[in-house]
Amino acid sequence: MFHLYFIRSNQTFATETYYERNIDIWVFGDTEGFLHFIHSLSEAGKSKQPITLGALDFSSNTMRVLILPPATLSTSMPRLKFVERLVKFEAGPKMELIIYGNPEGYDYLAQRFQEQIENPENDFSYHSHLDCLDRTVVQRSVSLNVRCAIPKWDRQRLNSYEAMIFNPSDLLLPEDAEISAWDYAEIDPTQDPHFSLE
Repeated sequence: MFHLYFIRSNQTFATETYYERNIDIWVFGDTEGFLHFIHSLSEAGKSKQPITLGALDFSSNTMRVLILPPATLSTSMPRLKFVERLVKFEAGPKMELIIYGNPEGYDYLAQRFQEQIENPENDFSYHSHLDCLDRTVVQRSVSLNVRCAIPKWDRQRLNSYEAMIFNPSDLLLPEDAEISAWDYAEIDPTQDPHFSLE
């Protein structure tokens, strides 16, 4: 059994000239979980249908994850878009992370996860950040905070991160989740400006 968690949080930029708060999705897992994600990206790159990331532990705080078929662009530069949406399910509203990009973008994202598998530190405090400061990630994306993968899952090693993954939190859903959630619907990224890779 692999372990892989996409946990909704936020990040704040605050300087003397600028303030911004954005959604920041922290990714935790073991080596097997990260390899499962990399494999799913590879499968999505060859698919004409969206791929739902399977076998996630919904007793935790993890988001659902959907990977769309890759875009065909005139550029060979890697491009990625991370979008979240609020969806109704029988158990209640749930946030879903939607990943979209061109094949080069999916390869780039897989490399960033592979780097955290190979990270010798073996410690969750080490991470790789993907946001709009990375030219690969298209603006108005949520960001990904990919923590170092550990070879074998050990809940005792989570320390302060355990509460983030398993305890209830106000950050998991928007305040108006009960009234703003939509029925689950298929996505055509070519017809929705929120998925533009320009």
